[in-house]
Amino acid sequence: MVTAMARWFTHKDSSQIQLVLINKTPLISTASAILTLADGHKITLDMTLKYAYHRRGESKHLSSIHIDDLFGNGDTTPHYRNQGYGSSLVATCLKFIRQHQRISNNEACEVTGKMVPCCDTSPHSSSRRAAFWQKMGMDLKSKHQAVSEFSGDLNDPQRDRYAWRTDWHSAIHSGSRTLNSCHSQELNIRHQAHLPANH
Repeated sequence: MVTAMARWFTHKDSSQIQLVLINKTPLISTASAILTLADGHKITLDMTLKYAYHRRGESKHLSSIHIDDLFGNGDTTPHYRNQGYGSSLVATCLKFIRQHQRISNNEACEVTGKMVPCCDTSPHSSSRRAAFWQKMGMDLKSKHQAVSEFSGDLNDPQRDRYAWRTDWHSAIHSGSRTLNSCHSQELNIRHQAHLPANH
């Protein structure tokens, strides 16, 4: 079952971000954050959230986030590239997760991922992706490779500058509902297929 965790709107152009849980087990959840623009175009961030128990029998906590994919604003969609959409989506989503999971400023929670070039194979595209993830507070394993792993921390004040201003408490409660079956099926298929990214 796909469950909506949160939804935000920006009044400037009626765009919205929705964060949904796709599959959930006690220690692993897959999630998608979807930015829907006023013209209907969607930019999507797919993630895997991993949890761990503090001690046996005690409550669990979020231990890491792996970014599986970010697509919908790459070379194949030039009108949506370099417009700040990806920055808003990633920053808003990670900030919400930090608030929702009550991660304190001195609590470590690693964020990892890998740049996936898909059709964006030019040197300029690689540089653009590298610059984007560095702006999001990530350290790249290799800045000169088209496919590079990256890592960072969930707590990053610099990244928060790109997040939408929102009422996090209202976002949590307004989003807690089940999505329609058609959208659920679409998200499940994408997570199972691990479609390549178009940043």
